[in-house]
Amino acid sequence: MEFQAVIMAAGHGAPLSMVTTGHRPKPLITVADKPLIWHAINILQCAGFKTAILVIRESHAKYIETAIHGVANMSFDIVMIDDDSDWGTADTLRKIKDKIYTDILVISADIVMNCSLIDIVNLFRLNNAAFTAVFSQSLPSNFIIPGRKIKKKRSEIELIVGVDPTDNRLVFTRTQSDMGDSFTLPKHVLRSHPHIQLYSSLIDAHIYCIRKDILDYLIIKQDISSLREELLPFIVDEQFDQTADRPPISSPAGKDLPIHNLINQYNAVNSSPNNRNDVSSCYAYIVKESSYCRRINTIANFCDSNRLISQFIDIETLKSMNESNSNDISHKSDITESIIGLETVINDYCIIKRSIFGVKCLIDSKSKIFDSIIMAT
Repeated sequence: MEFQAVIMAAGHGAPLSMVTTGHRPKPLITVADKPLIWHAINILQCAGFKTAILVIRESHAKYIETAIHGVANMSFDIVMIDDDSDWGTADTLRKIKDKIYTDILVISADIVMNCSLIDIVNLFRLNNAAFTAVFSQSLPSNFIIPGRKIKKKRSEIELIVGVDPTDNRLVFTRTQSDMGDSFTLPKHVLRSHPHIQLYSSLIDAHIYCIRKDILDYLIIKQDISSLREELLPFIVDEQFDQTADRPPISSPAGKDLPIHNLINQYNAVNSSPNNRNDVSSCYAYIVKESSYCRRINTIANFCDSNRLISQFIDIETLKSMNESNSNDISHKSDITESIIGLETVINDYCIIKRSIFGVKCLIDSKSKIFDSIIMAT
């Protein structure tokens, strides 16, 4: 794989405080009896990645390093950040700039999905894209979560995305809070892309393919902190404004270096003739409704993903997962569409459906459990 993979696993996970602890930080909470960090690594492995840069917090290091120890055919360059640091995703890429030498694929450690990165990478490569972002459908939650209600981020629930359906070109992205009650698409965008499909129900999956020259620009542009909220909207707008006059940006070496100088230098060497005039093109990969893709960034998403994940795992795989976990499961119990954690004991005459059990759970005889998540303390 010609990309470098960067796993962002340094989030605080405040909305998940009900299921996180000091020794079980957000990357280690489990979906389908596997920690979140395992899901991100598995996604990369299935796409052929052999190495990844893993960004974690210092206080989480020993727990996460233990969890990933011995992962087959995968090695990690671990970068630890201070617990008091509040870096955005763009800040993080600047901090690890010396480790990056080619195009990168950034993936959040809280993503669970069953679609392949190969299709995403192919969209990026075939179009010589500067930036490709992955979006998934916003799925309603059927879980009623006890306790204090945590308000969702406006950037996640009110995202407006415009995509040309003929080639998946990303032509517009804003939050509704940025636009007010209405918005206008510039004429030059409509001239270039007369067919635009607008979405108001998409969620940013926090998976990005980013070309190296965009990273070079990001290193210079120190005031950009977030890939999603700042860099992506800027690049999307910039792709249609390549000839406009703009003030140059002062580089650390004291040279004036506009973004298109960097991009044009890159494309002079690397672009195909068909794409050299489209040097900062952005594309959107929208996950199909038949696939599953969800970020585990709220309790509701955590519960729903554990409940729904068995629907996307074939029956034989589900059986092998349960049998390989050294469980003590009574043959007199009826268990369907459920995942049983390591060393869990289920006694006689239980009826269990659509449920997830963590490690070392004990289920008494004649228990009836439906649509539940049970984790041992």
